[in-house]
Amino acid sequence: MRHYADLQVGLNGCIYLGRDKHHYSVPHIHIGEKSHVIYTRNLVKIYIKGECVAVHSRGYKQGGYTLEKSHLASNTLAFRERSPQYYINRGHRVLTELGQVFECMFATANAPVETFYRGCDGLLNLQRTTDPNLFKKACETALLYQKYRYGFIDGLIKSQCRGIYEIDMNQAPQTFPSHENIRGKNHFK
Repeated sequence: MRHYADLQVGLNGCIYLGRDKHHYSVPHIHIGEKSHVIYTRNLVKIYIKGECVAVHSRGYKQGGYTLEKSHLASNTLAFRERSPQYYINRGHRVLTELGQVFECMFATANAPVETFYRGCDGLLNLQRTTDPNLFKKACETALLYQKYRYGFIDGLIKSQCRGIYEIDMNQAPQTFPSHENIRGKNHFK
């Protein structure tokens, strides 16, 4: 039994077959083009302008990627040759907190790790153009709030980390003003 779909080739060089929630690579020269997909239980064929440009075994792993190395652009191939450890090591060489952000980013990844490489490169570039103290504070805040994405850290930097307060562990606990509606610890004995 054959099924048909007309899909756009995404910026990642893949079509996304929504029925299986699975990605299939297409030669990078077709990024942004419309494709006609014919798929069966075992096979996925991708056509562009009537020409079959890719044939893949059907993958059923939700969120998975079926890739053919020859389909990837040279810069994407460079990403494929990298690894999470490459970015973790590079981050630690730049700033301990950045290395920790990369460690946490990959440890909590719920998508192929390659999808985070562009964000890692973005953070490395952002670090070069940002005040070192501000960048360090943004990374510390990202670790504190467990938000390890480029967009979160970039937002902190753009706002100059406004609204983020230093936490001093040696500081005495805050005391609240006296008020008739505030009950103290003696009330709960």
